[in-house]
Amino acid sequence: MKTHFAARVTLGFAAGFALSTLLLEAALWLLPTYNGVYAADPDADWPVHHLVPNASYTYSTGWNFRNVRRGEINNMGYVAPFDYAPGSEATVIFGDSYIEGLMNRYEDTLPAQLATSGGADLAPLLNFGISGSALPDYLGLGTLIRDRFRPTWIIVFIGDGDFVEGFDVRPGHFRWSPDDVASVELMPEQLRSKLVKVVRRSAVVRYLRANLRLNMHSLFDSRPGTGDGPEMTFCPETHSERTDVERAKSYVAELPLALGVPAGRVIFLRDSETQRQAIYAPEAKRESAACPPSRDDEALESLLREAQSVGIKVVDTVPLFRKHYEATGERVDYSPTDWHWNATGHRLAADALRDLMQPSPAR
Repeated sequence: MKTHFAARVTLGFAAGFALSTLLLEAALWLLPTYNGVYAADPDADWPVHHLVPNASYTYSTGWNFRNVRRGEINNMGYVAPFDYAPGSEATVIFGDSYIEGLMNRYEDTLPAQLATSGGADLAPLLNFGISGSALPDYLGLGTLIRDRFRPTWIIVFIGDGDFVEGFDVRPGHFRWSPDDVASVELMPEQLRSKLVKVVRRSAVVRYLRANLRLNMHSLFDSRPGTGDGPEMTFCPETHSERTDVERAKSYVAELPLALGVPAGRVIFLRDSETQRQAIYAPEAKRESAACPPSRDDEALESLLREAQSVGIKVVDTVPLFRKHYEATGERVDYSPTDWHWNATGHRLAADALRDLMQPSPAR
């Protein structure tokens, strides 16, 4: 009798759990749950990590669906409301989730604002921003893009971690070659099983992973303090390698060659979330001063010095953002819940880029 009763209780509990899950699944499908941003299968024609092409997406963050955005993923698997035409001239923009821009309306993003602002005579702006990208990705993508398009300007977003993250092994991404400081190597993209593709479309799974960020790795590779989690409170690695400087020198020499443009047509767009935090809270600056420069800090500083020495232009966004905040009190990002730029941050960056890309006045 007890065994029969226990079985009935267990069956009732399982049925109740299943019904509750189905109801939750249905409710989350009706709500603006994060959706539509899925990694594409391996593609020999474009072997780097990109999203499933020709799709629509919904972006939101947090348990209460903050900052809802909707947009399009184009024919090549990048966030843009238009297809990329092979063989066309292009102003190419590289970056991670900042440039991918899911948390903004497309018309508010850097590529869109730079394209529609007028003034500079630019070829169509092609956004190759993808979450999780780092410096080796942009060098590795160079020959792929040069073979398919005709680049005229190159803009490279450089954020905190972009050098040291280049040593990570991530499917579909390039990494620094362990054997040669002058080269990068591609990690093969993963083939997702049919089961994975079904499960990742579940509204409950999407809500847990993307909205609540209950997964092993952060959805957006943006540090520190990205999303709803706490800000980084520890000092990062400070041990630098002699080869870091050699990699920086090689990188600034090889990037223009890989894309087939002069160094003077390359712009490095540098941003630092850590320094931006100090703009809003001066005490944060005092706390961060206790940490010595990290390996990534030193490597990126070396990279920017080398870039300027060969004619690559550099834009540092932090002074621009500080000046704007001191004058208006308006933040340039979605902090404190998300440190990605908002429309104002993208506009200020676009303005600075446009000034550098203006043709020289005739004499």
